[in-house]
This record gives sequence, C-alpha cells and structure tokens, in this order.
Amino acid sequence: GSQVTCEDIGRQVLSYGRRIHPSETLARIEDVDVEAVKRVATRYFYDRDFALAAIGPIYELPDYNWIRRRTFRLRY
Repeated sequence: GSQVTCEDIGRQVLSYGRRIHPSETLARIEDVDVEAVKRVATRYFYDRDFALAAIGPIYELPDYNWIRRRTFRLRY
C-alpha cells in the first residue's frame, strides 16, 4: 500500500539522501559476491560473543562453548 511505499522512500532518503530506483537496488543485490559475504561474516561473526535463543526441544542444540570455539579466529 501507500504507507509501505512512503516508509520505503523515507528510509531511502534518510540512508542515501535520495530515492533509490528498484533497478539500482537489484543491481546492488546482484553485486554481492562470495568474498563480500565472507568479509562481512568475518567482521561481524568471527571472534565475537553471541546470544542464542531456541524454541522447542534443544537436546541437539550445541553447547555454547562448542559454537564459540568454531567462531574464534586464531591470532598469532
């Protein structure tokens, strides 16, 4: 609806200072490659403490320390 469109335009103007055409949005999405995803994951996920929430049976949920060991980047 028009409210959603207005919110989208407002968000774009606040973020970019202008309205972003849908074709530009698609081009930006298509420009994302494996290296960009790895770079962001390294910056925000590796070697960070985290919060974990689960719903339902958690008997197969790994222990916090097990997960933390796998997000720790060895630094020499």
